[in-house]
Amino acid sequence: MNTRRLGESDLSITPVGFGAWAIGGGAWEFGGGPQDDQRSVAAIREALAVGVNWIDTAPDAEIEKGSSTMAALERAGKVRNIGVSNFSVAQMRRAQAISPILQTIGKRHGRAPGEVAIAWVLREPAVTAAIAGVRGPEQVRGLSCAAYLRLDPGELAEIEALSTQAVA
Repeated sequence: MNTRRLGESDLSITPVGFGAWAIGGGAWEFGGGPQDDQRSVAAIREALAVGVNWIDTAPDAEIEKGSSTMAALERAGKVRNIGVSNFSVAQMRRAQAISPILQTIGKRHGRAPGEVAIAWVLREPAVTAAIAGVRGPEQVRGLSCAAYLRLDPGELAEIEALSTQAVA
């Protein structure tokens, strides 16, 4: 998989990263239900096999413990950088508004709506990479292929029109 330079750093990351939030189990407020550890490990291995070179661990449930652990890993040279991401209510409303068109465009390309969403986000020059959360190895290959999906100008206009309406 191709890589992109992350901001002004010397890091080169793949356009799609592995979002570990979904494999965090169900024992917390936003958990996705019970998770099979073997499937989780298989999903991570599949991501590495297709060339994904970064993992977003999203340590929200135990933020203090997760942050201190990540800082220790960084000091030890096992993690190069630590970052966070969040969505506002307005951003979530935009996502809900464009969901139907993502499904339609996905059908045209024989792709899942999530792949279309990733391709739409990655077409923005200011975006280095997208985090894609998965629960099993079968989901990894499709999401990693989203880095290569190119939407035509008409499809981009369809998405943008709905996205702009949701903000207004």
